[in-house]
Amino acid sequence: MNLIKALYDPQVPLPKDFYEQILEELEYFSVSSQIYVLLKQQGKLE
Repeated sequence: MNLIKALYDPQVPLPKDFYEQILEELEYFSVSSQIYVLLKQQGKLE
């Protein structure tokens, strides 16, 4: 859930284990497209 908070609040840094956590949360919450859009909008994919 920390990843979800970090995506919606640009002031919250991404977790250190970002890639492991994102895979778990994407699978659990089935929100891959929403996560991608938020990361892209915030420039966190570049």
